[in-house]
Amino acid sequence: GIWNVQSFIGIWLLAMAGMLLLSMQITSSLQIAFIQKRMMNVLALFVGGAVPFAFLNTLIRKRQALILHQLPELLDLLCVSVQAGLSFEGAMSKIIGRMKGPLIDEFERMQHDTRMGMTRRHAMQSLAKRCDVQEVYLFVTAVIQAERLGTSMGKTLVNQADNMRERRRQNAKAEALKAPVKII
Repeated sequence: GIWNVQSFIGIWLLAMAGMLLLSMQITSSLQIAFIQKRMMNVLALFVGGAVPFAFLNTLIRKRQALILHQLPELLDLLCVSVQAGLSFEGAMSKIIGRMKGPLIDEFERMQHDTRMGMTRRHAMQSLAKRCDVQEVYLFVTAVIQAERLGTSMGKTLVNQADNMRERRRQNAKAEALKAPVKII
């Protein structure tokens, strides 16, 4: 994305410095003991340091939710393409050309990695680690296992799509059961 490590560290340091300066400004006008002022300044420093990480975690969760939302559609398209006779790579290329989103970006990076000489197994494992979504791990494991055992990629993808739909149904039921408690 748009953020890199250096810019995040810069924002993190600025947030800490800003909160510290704000705290020093506020505590200088308060009639409290010196040690209390310093403790408030230290607390403000920690709060300033935590805010960027909380924001980053929110962005990560949103991205993971988008990936999870996009995975069933990608699986269905892969199933249809592979069953129609395309190779796994060919099917991925077609899908990458027609869809957008964080999961597609990750598959595009995976394809680039394999073109650059990385084994598909390693590239897919890297994709799963970058996404850090359980369903993507399950999909990657199934595809790697199908390749290793020489089983039908089409059948594997159909099974994965069916499993994904079932997991989604179960998650929807679980959320529906939690709704009355959240309303109360």
